[in-house]
Amino acid sequence: MSDSLAVKPTISVIVPCYNVEVYIDRVLGSLRSQTFSDFEIIAVDDGSSDGTLGRLEGWAGTESRLRIYSQENQGLYHARLSGIALARGEWITFMDADDEVTQGHLAALMSGAADDVDVVITGIASIGLDGVETRYGPRKGRMGGAEAAIALLVGHHSNGLFPCWNKLYRRSALEAVKFDRSRINQGEDQVFNLRVFQAIRGLISTVEGFTYRYIARPGSIMRSMSERHVADFFELWRERHEAATTLLQDSRLQLSYRHRLMLNVMDFAGQVYRSRRRDLMQQLTYGLQQMTLQPKLDPADPIALLRWLKWRMRMELGQRGHFVGWLM
Repeated sequence: MSDSLAVKPTISVIVPCYNVEVYIDRVLGSLRSQTFSDFEIIAVDDGSSDGTLGRLEGWAGTESRLRIYSQENQGLYHARLSGIALARGEWITFMDADDEVTQGHLAALMSGAADDVDVVITGIASIGLDGVETRYGPRKGRMGGAEAAIALLVGHHSNGLFPCWNKLYRRSALEAVKFDRSRINQGEDQVFNLRVFQAIRGLISTVEGFTYRYIARPGSIMRSMSERHVADFFELWRERHEAATTLLQDSRLQLSYRHRLMLNVMDFAGQVYRSRRRDLMQQLTYGLQQMTLQPKLDPADPIALLRWLKWRMRMELGQRGHFVGWLM
């Protein structure tokens, strides 16, 4: 591992890398162009089988702020945890290896940093496969950790609370969180932030601007589907409900959460159906049945949830009962 920095930087930028040889120049180039320069880059090569590691080593020859760590393939969540363990900055932020940031990204995040702040959030510019840019994120202001956790549970992804990569975290706050090293894949950002928001004592500050540029690409992990994705969907469901049981005391918030849960189930069921894999459809159905056999894990009425899902699937899939029938 390259370790040329003699002084601890203000920010550690953690970049998990897995088979991103063709994208790594873009992310590192956008970091090199930052107007705020007091940072280190920790690139965690997560067992890449292409030329990613060689590309990183090439960059390390000309970029003294870059540190490289290699590990066997463990997934994005674990790559981030490895980066946190290696970080030396007072603050930590993340980037996906196929995205980019504006020149003022780190400066914008630091503008929200203060003694009483543990997390800073900036806006997102999402570029779709068609090249269309959509901007979203939170309004400028401050909020407490519990308030942010509730908004994550009941709100829409456009509030900017879901992803990890548009945020700046105080390192000491992350180190105080007990992250579960059990397998997480689908929705790992939500799990990560839910744990952070519930644990922090400081405030969350949001800043103006859309400085993180999320770039969709064919073959991304969120576009693929596997047995691991289905299993992790239910793991995420359990984690979210555990938090909801503690945080959502107001009946209106509970209703909003139930609606959000149903929409999430419908969206994920659609992804599973589009995979055309019968084994995944059966796994999804079994998982739903198991959840409804344990009411404490299901904030919505179990029978109503399945009836609603069946109705929505009929509406969306044009009465294709060969799949919908499995749900009852």
